[in-house]
Formats: sequence, structure tokens, C-alpha cells
Amino acid sequence: MRLAHHLFRNSPLSNSECSPYVAICFKKQRKGINVNLQQTRDEVESVVEGYLAGLHTGDVKKLQQSFHPSCHLLALDSEDAVTALSRDAWLALVAQRQSPQTVGHVREHEILSIDIANSKMAGVKLKFTAPQRCFTDFLLLLKSAEGWRIIAKSYTFDSYEA
Repeated sequence: MRLAHHLFRNSPLSNSECSPYVAICFKKQRKGINVNLQQTRDEVESVVEGYLAGLHTGDVKKLQQSFHPSCHLLALDSEDAVTALSRDAWLALVAQRQSPQTVGHVREHEILSIDIANSKMAGVKLKFTAPQRCFTDFLLLLKSAEGWRIIAKSYTFDSYEA
């Protein structure tokens, strides 16, 4: 499992006073905003980890905990037309299929980027494999009174031979 985390790369928040990877520059440039970036990143990663674990094992309850009930998922179908699914419709599809774990697939993923916008919003780009497919996800997360949840997911996949 390879994880790559890039905070503030090529961001307007990076300047000559601080490295683009130094989270403290956010506080320096945005007075009055009190964001503990490491804690926020850890919380966001925890939601993403629950999502990936739920996908791999087929654990719909774990996936429900990661996704807000009003979340929608957008993807391209076989004709390259955009399709939209509600969280519950997508979870029903997950519940009907064999999980990657059950068919002996080794869990592999990479978090390509985590963008913490502020204390309430973050975006995550990741790749993961499933049997004969490699997915790329863009996840948008919001922190509500219930905590961090994925509120939108857009994804594509490439097929490969086993």
C-alpha cells in the first residue's frame, strides 16, 4: 500500500515565506482562521480509510458511515455518458456484488492528494484496484455536526487483464 499526501502543492497558499508542504502557512496567511491541519487531515483520512475498507470487504454499513445520505456518485457509463446514482442506489449495487476480498483480490490503493480547503471542506483524489479494474476517485467531503462525510464522488475506471 503506497500513500502519497500532498498538501498545498502549487497552491496560492504557498509563498516564499514557507514551504508549500508546511501547513502552518495557512494560519499565517489567513488570520482568524483556526484550523488544525494535521488533525483535519487525520480525520479526512479516517473517512477515506473506512470507505476503502468497506469497498474491499463489501461492508455496506461501513460505507454508509463514510457517505452522507444525500451524497450522489457520478461516473461515465460504457457509452461515455454521465450517470448519477444516489448513495442508497450505489450501496444496493455494492451489496449485490461479490466483494474484492471474497474473490481473493489484494487491496491496493494510493491517495494522490488531500486538499484541505478549511475546517469544514476537503477534497481527496485517489486510485484503487478492484478485480480487473483500476478506479480513480475524486471525493468531496464536508464536516457537519455528524463529522466528516463524503458528500460527492466522481469516478472513472480502466479495465485490465488479470
